[in-house]
Amino acid sequence: MRLRHEGMADEQRRPSRRRSPGRQADRVYVRLKECLFLEPWALPGMKWTEHGLSTLFGTSRAPVREALQRLVQERYLAAHYRNGYTVKGFSTEMFKELTDVRILLECQALRLSRDHPALTEELETLRHVWEAPEERVSFDHMTRMNREFHLSLVRLGGNEQLSRVHADVLERVEVVQRLDFTAHDRVEATYREHLGVINALARGQTEQAVSELTDHIQKSTAAVNDRMTDYFEAPPTPRSPG
Repeated sequence: MRLRHEGMADEQRRPSRRRSPGRQADRVYVRLKECLFLEPWALPGMKWTEHGLSTLFGTSRAPVREALQRLVQERYLAAHYRNGYTVKGFSTEMFKELTDVRILLECQALRLSRDHPALTEELETLRHVWEAPEERVSFDHMTRMNREFHLSLVRLGGNEQLSRVHADVLERVEVVQRLDFTAHDRVEATYREHLGVINALARGQTEQAVSELTDHIQKSTAAVNDRMTDYFEAPPTPRSPG
């Protein structure tokens, strides 16, 4: 599967419009995070500069600087005084810890979902998405579908605070979790495994659904760990985007 993000070429061709610095920073932040560990210029060891990125996104350096600082705070980048930024490798230990938290949250939400008044209707909506795999699904589309599936499962629990914490954890994990969808067999497996969780819930077998979900996340994590080794073991020669 080709690792190309929808819209990157458009970002470089689209004429710039007058936006507030805050909104521009949000836009740059989202695009940079989407490219992390996937684009050749966004792999561990690559060097980024405010000038290079402002040229790439057609914006001033102020929103780029703000976006970069957010990524430094989230530990995706290392900042070098007057010498740009370097993409850091993702900590496998932090990935494991976040995944453990994610499993706890999602499994608790499944147990709470037994009291959801519209559980049957919600599960039917999910089943419609996952019971028939698309022949050709893009990497970005698969990432969005997977995110919405897991967010939807947790919303079934009816606990707003649990959903908010889970969404934050999922966002932090997803930057590497999505590597799971660079392999075709894992895309097919994701359809099967998601459907297994849905069907177990529909049968009223909550603990079976919890088991299916846990097994699914663990398999995905194992596949991602393999991909992380391939991607991060020998970082390429540092260079800047653009």
